[in-house]
Order: sequence, then structure tokens, then C-alpha cells
Amino acid sequence: MYPLCLTRTVVNALVLGANGKLGSHLSQSLASAGFTVRAFDRFSRPNAFAATPGIEVFSGDLRDSERVREALEGQDMVFHALWSTTPATQDNDLQSDVELNLLPTVRMLEQCVDAGVNKAFFMSSGGAVYDPAYPTPHAETSPLKPTSPYGHVKVITEGYFEYFGDRYGIDSTIFRIANLFGFPAAAPVKRGLISVALRRIVAGQPITRFGDGSMERDYVHVTDVARMITQVAQASPEHDVYNVGTGVGSTVTEVLSLIREITGTDFEIDQIPVPLTFQQSAVLDVTRFDTEFGRPDFITLEAGISRMWKQLQELRDA
Repeated sequence: MYPLCLTRTVVNALVLGANGKLGSHLSQSLASAGFTVRAFDRFSRPNAFAATPGIEVFSGDLRDSERVREALEGQDMVFHALWSTTPATQDNDLQSDVELNLLPTVRMLEQCVDAGVNKAFFMSSGGAVYDPAYPTPHAETSPLKPTSPYGHVKVITEGYFEYFGDRYGIDSTIFRIANLFGFPAAAPVKRGLISVALRRIVAGQPITRFGDGSMERDYVHVTDVARMITQVAQASPEHDVYNVGTGVGSTVTEVLSLIREITGTDFEIDQIPVPLTFQQSAVLDVTRFDTEFGRPDFITLEAGISRMWKQLQELRDA
């Protein structure tokens, strides 16, 4: 059960990375559910929260310990949705994940102890932490064996959340999230296969594809993920770790075919080698979440891509 202080009518929630793809939608979802949200981000792109009821904009950098300390004051929960690297990170820059992600996160957890924050949520990866030698779909109990620096640091960070729970009583929940698609709430960005492909189509450029198109991923819309995390935050969850996805895999070829159909564009494809850090298949077993919280009514790939394409067309015509 949650600590007594969380039985108050108002729950204060700090969202780290609040202006990013997931963070922006999560902040809005939490605010709609009645949380008082402090949105922490550098806000280097347009602000998604102009005059949004229930959301306080708090500008800062996770590496700025003093600013993080100020942001944590008076908060009941912290949602860590801020990460500075991607699964494509290569072996020639191993320090970046540690310096940009791990060390600031450990300092933040130490400050949670000082600030009396008693509930923490970490957005880990469902596509980069599991052992690719084991068949998919991967359950939360499947072996962990990342193939990228990104995945390794995610797993290590999960361990620190567990440590601060055991040592200091911070009640932590880990979300291993499948491949997000959809745009941040403020403005479209180029990250992820679908986002990049649609932006390149608008620009009249060919699509870059890693490998022969057979790589398989579990694509889940960002608004669905935000809603699922909010469900867990409102409950007394039975588990410390949840896979968050649809449980259904789609190949890159299938996704690009759907994009071609939706956009009506017969784009060219430039094939390049698959990065060594990429896994061939990353599909999640979501039985744990579905059993406890019910099967979500997911936005389909077709509906989600259509929505993204409409956003880009409206932006182009504005």
C-alpha cells in the first residue's frame, strides 16, 4: 500500500523530462487524473504546457543538482522519463550514458531521500534490456542481457531504484516500455522509425531502413503508455516491474507498407546495415499488466500513423 501521506486529496508529482515525447503526454495524463504536476525539463523545444491547469512548468537540467533539489521540494512522487541517449549509441562513447544518465539519476534518488519523496517511477526499456537469445515475447521474468550501452545503463539504473527502495524505503515501480510512436504534445520531432519516415516523406526524401525490414518491434502509442502509467500511479500495484506495450509485433517492412498506404507516397528506401546494438526482435509479454489493470483499448498502428501524418500536413500547410 502507499504511504499514509499519499492518501491526501492532492498528490504532487514531479515529471522529469516533461517536455519530451512520453513526458509531455504523461504530464497531461496525470494532471487530467487529478495530480498536481511539476513539469521539469530544459524546454529546449516549444513548451507543451502553456496555461495548462494542474501543471507547473519548472525549467532545469537533471545535471544541475541544486535545481533538481528545488524541483523535488514538496513532491510525493517522481516520474523519471528523461534520457539523453538512444539504443543506437555505439561502443565509442561509453561514458555518455553514465555521465548523462546514470550519475544524475543516482544523485536525484539521493535527493529524493532528503526531500521525503516516497514513490518513484522509472521509464526503462522493453526493447533493449532482455536477452535476445531467448524467444519473444519477453516477460518481466525473462533474462536480462542488453546488447547496447543504452540497455546496460537502463538495467543498472533499475538496480539503483531497487537499492533505494531496500535501503531508504522509496517505493519504486519500473516500466519496461516497448517502441513508442507518436509525437510529443508540443511539436513533432525526428526520433523513431515512424516519426523519421513521415518527416522524410514530407521533405521528399527517401526512407532509411536498417537491414532487410525483418526486424520486429512492439509499437505502442505514446498516449496509451501515458494512460497505462497513470493507472499504475493511481493504484497500489502488485509488482515492481511492468512491461508496457501491446504484446503484438510488427516488422519494419509491415510498418513501412502501412506508411506508404496512409500517405499515398511511393517513397524510395535506402538500406543500411543494422547497428550492432539493435536486437532483431523486441516484443513484450504484457500479461502481468493486463491481468492486474485490464487490457487497454490501444490506438492501432494505422490510426496512430494517420494521426501523425495529419499533424505533419497541418503543420506544413500552416
